[in-house]
This record gives sequence, structure tokens and C-alpha cells, in this order.
Amino acid sequence: MLLNLHGFQIAAEMIGIGGPTVVFEAGAGMGKATWDPIWAEVASSATVFRYDRPGLGADGAPLPDGSAPAPTSPRTAGDVACHLHTLLSLAGAPGPYILVGHSFGGLVARLFAHRYPRDVAGVVLVDSSHPEQRSRSLAALPPFAAHEAPALTATRQRYLAPTDILPEGIDFGASLAEAGRAPRITGVPLVVVSRTVPVGEADLGLLRPGLPVDVARDLEQTWQALQRDLCTPGGHHLIAQRSGHAVHRDDPAVVVQAIRVVLSASAPGGTRPASSHRS
Repeated sequence: MLLNLHGFQIAAEMIGIGGPTVVFEAGAGMGKATWDPIWAEVASSATVFRYDRPGLGADGAPLPDGSAPAPTSPRTAGDVACHLHTLLSLAGAPGPYILVGHSFGGLVARLFAHRYPRDVAGVVLVDSSHPEQRSRSLAALPPFAAHEAPALTATRQRYLAPTDILPEGIDFGASLAEAGRAPRITGVPLVVVSRTVPVGEADLGLLRPGLPVDVARDLEQTWQALQRDLCTPGGHHLIAQRSGHAVHRDDPAVVVQAIRVVLSASAPGGTRPASSHRS
């Protein structure tokens, strides 16, 4: 289906009848196709909704009639959350919603849950961004050295950059700050799915190419600590067995499991998953 969002044609897809609707919010620069590895399986037992954000290519092209202004750029995760709420209404997606947010999409899920709490039945965060990921990662880096690895210098500069506009017109730094001002996700079932904890140099090299092994390990330990922090209070933590950042593609079964846990917990008479951290 094509939905008209402020003069933009938004390509969206919805399958199923009756709520709650499982709503997929992709990571930065990723369209709805990123969910292909789990889409059909989740759709077999629930209503599901996915879409392409404006700025992701042909699907975000302006309508010819120019009947309404396009979304302003740069946008923030909060803007995306508002747009998503409108799109769900336009699509007739039955609520309440179970939000599944990957990476940047996790910031959108946090802000959506804050702004529209009555419309949210549960949340699944897939290796999600964390409001403090830049500050904590920067603190984990060693002091600057004149002959340090180029990848380390580039990493430090990225964390220190005053602005960080993603290709689709998202202000990532402002989005982190915006999500940090919103309270934690509470009151609904929450499952956090994290990538594999790397144990060797090869895995660290894949996740953090070009960085010295000790720096890569410190950054990964910081990332995993941030993931655990997203679980509190009361969340359920699943760690993928063999996965990089795109857990839903590398280990789709664990993401499907997380969604089913939240679906079951959000059903009438369902029991919220106990707080835990496990593989």
C-alpha cells in the first residue's frame, strides 16, 4: 500500500486482522525489506506492519500534487515516532501496538512508547541504540596518541562530531539526546535482543574493523553494558548466538522468539516475562 504522509508517498505493508499489531521500525538507512527474514513467520500468527521512511529512495519520492509540505530535514527520532503514529492510523492498523525497533529504530520505539503509552502493548529492542552510547563509548577510548590507528582516530572523531546527519535526513545526535530526555520503557512487556558477545580477535575484527583488539573489546563491553541498561527496570534480555548488529538477519529465530514472548505477555491474562539476562 502507499500512504500519503505530508505529501510523501510511503510504501507500507500490513498483513493480518485484529490487534495487537506488531510494528517494525528499521535501523538507519534500512527499508522495510530488512525484516524479510522474520516477516512471514511473525505474520503467520499476528497482524504485522512495516514501512519505508521518507528519504530511503524511490518509495520516499514526493507526491506530484505537492498537496502538503514534505517532512522537514533533518528530522529526529521523535519526528519519526509522530510520523509512524500517523501512518498506523492511515493504514487502519489495529492497536495496541507491539513495537520492534532495530538500532536507530529502538530510539523511535522509546519515544513512541513515551508519547503514546495507551497505544503500546509491548516493545522489542533489537541491538538498539542507547541515548548514552556516544558518551560512554568515548569514555571507553584511550587517550589520543599521535600514531594511533586511523580507525581509532575516525571513531573518536565520529563520537565528538557536533552534528551527525544520516543519509535519510535524520539528525542522529539530536535523536540520542531526545531519547535520553524520555523516561525508560515501563508498564509494558519489554524484551531486549543483543548481538553476540565476541570472544575472539576474529569476531572483534568483524564488529570493529581496523581498531586495536583491546580498544575493540572495550567498546564491545560498553555496548553490551548499554544493552543490559536498556532492560532495566524489569526487561527480559536475550543474546543472539552468532550475530552481528543486524540480529534479525543473522539470527532471526531469537528475534521471533522475543516477539512471541511479548505477544504472549500482552495477551489478556498473559504473564510478563521475568527480568533476566541470558543467551
